[in-house]
Amino acid sequence: MPGWTRLSISEPFDESSGSTFTARFDESSRIVDGHYPGFAIVPGAVLVELSIEAARRSHREGSIADCVFPTVESARFLSAVRPGDTVTFSTETRDADNSDLVTRVQARRSDGVPCCRTR
Repeated sequence: MPGWTRLSISEPFDESSGSTFTARFDESSRIVDGHYPGFAIVPGAVLVELSIEAARRSHREGSIADCVFPTVESARFLSAVRPGDTVTFSTETRDADNSDLVTRVQARRSDGVPCCRTR
């Protein structure tokens, strides 16, 4: 993953409630080039992509590890992620009313401030 210094994966803290994953955005990352000059932030599309990756990695073999995540129903950007920030993605999967599974991902900066929620 160019531009990311690390996407480290921790063990699930509770199989029934999901997993956490951490990404650190290097201060010299080219991922923020031109977004925005004078006030660099990590693009929202990168946070959504990492949310999808966190959801995929949260499912163990033998369950729904090979499933496809066809859509992102919603994404909310709650605060800026700047170069040098570390973001933790927490996942939670539940049954939906129509027997599908819905995975929610919440991302928080290392200062505890929520920065993105996806479903």
